[in-house]
Amino acid sequence: MPASRILVLAVFPALLLSQINSVFLDEADLRDDALLQATLAVTISPEDIRSSEFAQDLAEKHADEMTAASQRRVQRMESRIKLGLDTYKELTPLLDQMHPRIETARLVISRATLVKHIVRAARSDQAAKAALNRGRTMEKFGGNGRFNSTGLAMVERAFARKFGRTLPIS
Repeated sequence: MPASRILVLAVFPALLLSQINSVFLDEADLRDDALLQATLAVTISPEDIRSSEFAQDLAEKHADEMTAASQRRVQRMESRIKLGLDTYKELTPLLDQMHPRIETARLVISRATLVKHIVRAARSDQAAKAALNRGRTMEKFGGNGRFNSTGLAMVERAFARKFGRTLPIS
């Protein structure tokens, strides 16, 4: 038996509960299952995502990783089914394992979509706040209560910076 093939019963007894029959799973399948379990167990609150670019990047990375792992698991099972097994008895255990993988993929896609939506909203909020802060450049004239040509020049420069054109004075 090749080293890359591991019997579920011997390595991860907990996986036996999620798999109906003790079918051989390859090492990559076990790694993807472990990655799914780890990423689905991680919780990052929306507040954390909103407050930190690192949390946004991490959440997005986890969403991409778990989506890819779930897709690989479904594709592997599809390829096993397509190997040309002829009898119903041979296909039944594989089809029984395919259903939980499809359900897991649906849940993963739903969670990844939600996480990415939260990340996009957080980044959009941050960009809007940054743009709003840039737009709040106010010029104050703390002069002596008189308005003269020097004060007018300051107002004209501030207007030109803000609106990109000269102050319309007639």
